[in-house]
Amino acid sequence: MKKKFISVWIVICIIFTLVMDSDQLPATASSKDSTEQTVRTNFQQDSGHILVSSMRKATGTTKWIDIVKLPAYAKKFYQVLEESTDNDGKKDYLIMDKYFKPGKAQSSLPQKSKLYQITHTQTETSMLVARFKGNKADTIIKNIRTAFDLFALDHPEVFWLCSDSGLRFATITSSSQGKSVSYIRMDLKRFGADSFDMRENGSYTQKTILSIISKVEKRIKQIEADMPNGDVYEKVRYFNNWITKHNDQNSIEGTETPERSWKSISALLGSTGIKGPFCSGYAGAFKVLCDRANIPCITVPKADLSAYDAWNFVQIGKLWYAVDVRLNDPVVIDKNGNRQTKADSGYEREDYLLTGMDEKDSYGNVFKEIHSIAELKYALPTEMTLSKKRYAGNQQIKQLDIENYVNGFYKMLEESTNNDGVNDYLINDEYFMAGNEETNVEDLELYQVVHTADKAWMLVANVPGDQASIQAAHRRLAKVYDEFMIDHPEVFWLCGWSDVKFIDVIANGKISYIFLVLKSYGKDSFDMRGDYTEESIQADIAKLEQSVKDILNDMPNGSVAEKVRYFNTWLTKHNNYCTNLNGGVPIFSSKSISALFGSTGPKGPVCTGYTGAFKVLCDRVEIPCLFAVGQIGDVYHAWNYVQIDQLWYAVDVTFNDPIIVDNNGNHLVKADSGYEKEEYLLVGSETRNSKGKSFVESHEMQNTQLKDYVSSFAPYAEWSKNAYDL
Repeated sequence: MKKKFISVWIVICIIFTLVMDSDQLPATASSKDSTEQTVRTNFQQDSGHILVSSMRKATGTTKWIDIVKLPAYAKKFYQVLEESTDNDGKKDYLIMDKYFKPGKAQSSLPQKSKLYQITHTQTETSMLVARFKGNKADTIIKNIRTAFDLFALDHPEVFWLCSDSGLRFATITSSSQGKSVSYIRMDLKRFGADSFDMRENGSYTQKTILSIISKVEKRIKQIEADMPNGDVYEKVRYFNNWITKHNDQNSIEGTETPERSWKSISALLGSTGIKGPFCSGYAGAFKVLCDRANIPCITVPKADLSAYDAWNFVQIGKLWYAVDVRLNDPVVIDKNGNRQTKADSGYEREDYLLTGMDEKDSYGNVFKEIHSIAELKYALPTEMTLSKKRYAGNQQIKQLDIENYVNGFYKMLEESTNNDGVNDYLINDEYFMAGNEETNVEDLELYQVVHTADKAWMLVANVPGDQASIQAAHRRLAKVYDEFMIDHPEVFWLCGWSDVKFIDVIANGKISYIFLVLKSYGKDSFDMRGDYTEESIQADIAKLEQSVKDILNDMPNGSVAEKVRYFNTWLTKHNNYCTNLNGGVPIFSSKSISALFGSTGPKGPVCTGYTGAFKVLCDRVEIPCLFAVGQIGDVYHAWNYVQIDQLWYAVDVTFNDPIIVDNNGNHLVKADSGYEKEEYLLVGSETRNSKGKSFVESHEMQNTQLKDYVSSFAPYAEWSKNAYDL
């Protein structure tokens, strides 16, 4: 093998082995007879509008009733609300008219009163919602109001109920045989000055409720009929776009706002002008559609009444992304200052569609600064991870979008090494042979291979002729070459960046042409393929393909995590870390083929060999995977990151295959040593190893290629703090 400068792939791994292992109310009145006292409370914390959220029938979603801690009686009340509004013909208290008409029941409280039972008297219809002792009425009513509010958040399809500020309560104390029991009673209907109906001030009757339910159901079926069959992102995007194109924000100014505009039906039926939806109308409609599609979705309300707002969070994988449909349907003012109320205005947008807390909109506003989580009425659970980044999908990393010649250079490297028989410059021998063609430099096209009498080379850039521009171009080309190598570890035959040769030609003092030399004879003898010939490249490609095929044949058909675990196990059981560190790490050991072939002793892989092989396997089954370059202390090292459910987890196959030394200090080279482990399999940045160090502490990303690589190639990458639950 020719003597070369040590490439970055070798430097990364040299000496690495040395650091391995290594909750006001007045007092309740009571007497021997049943008495009552109407309760007036100060717990009207909200604006009086129903907010919206979670699902009725879908499984696996988050509901506010499960997030906010409430006593059993309040949760039971929530369940009664669900049964009372499900329109199944059974105990539909809050739909059917008969429950809001006075009956003939005695006004005295029965000795064996049942909670949550509807009772009719000559003047009222009511329900007992809790019994209590002492001065706990205020707490009970607060909790009942909260349960009502959470029900409205979780069930925006129930559009006909009043808001929690309109609820009416009374305390009733029953005394018998020296014992007294106090109850909180919720009135469903009162006559006279306190006329009250839970169905929004009597504006809804059973007939109107059922009629609107029918209209909404018909509309939802129409929406669902055109819903794409794609992934969650495509469906959520479709819901956002349907709502924004069929609605316009309510145009009423002042406090006389129609109640309906705060409800999901305003946006589901498509409304403009004075009937257009407000924020919770948009958010409620969006949630109803997500619920029907079994997409986990919640609506979050702000507690600040002076700046009332509501929006949604949608869960994809383990992360929650923000959606603000109202802001995606901006108010449009024409050139005369008049407000347009046309639903499909053409100004609909997607700035607030599955966005992250740190993302900026088109005006430069950061989402978390205009949607403060600290101002929410109810706190989110700590295990509910809000994404910092906009949803990007499970997609492979894309290359840089900078100067055309840089993108072209990356694409040229791909085309030159894909072994398709077309322009395989960096495989075929003929491109490394000197030719007889003489070409004027100004007549050349970029990425054209040119043969001259003494060398073969390719024009890869033309830039201004000053030295600063030339050096900047060299740095960009070098960066892209390195990124190509860690994106494509299957290209095992190319040398490292330190061995790539450029020739700069300045023409007329204005333009500098930068050439990549494929071969130069004599003193600067050079071949990008090292000691590889076309024949040996093809032979090892065939061997690599067969090895990958054999590995994938035994791959489990389970989850992404199960496949990743299998790849880690295969590589650690069929390889042993290179033993030839003192003699210089062979180039073979730094390449993916070393670990894919299964190697031990002096041919065993080093970190880049393990890392490259793992990425090749992940790439073949379309598991998003990064080849990461960083440091362990002062030593360069390489490992992988794998994306599962939008989060990236670390895998260090090298560390999972430790160096084993016997009692005499001899390096054991048996591949399946029994010491293989999973300590560094799908771990998070805060996962601690057996020595107590977190992964981010042991695998340093600062001042390494990884930091720049991730920031430029993976702008939506979000690292998991915790290990994946295997």
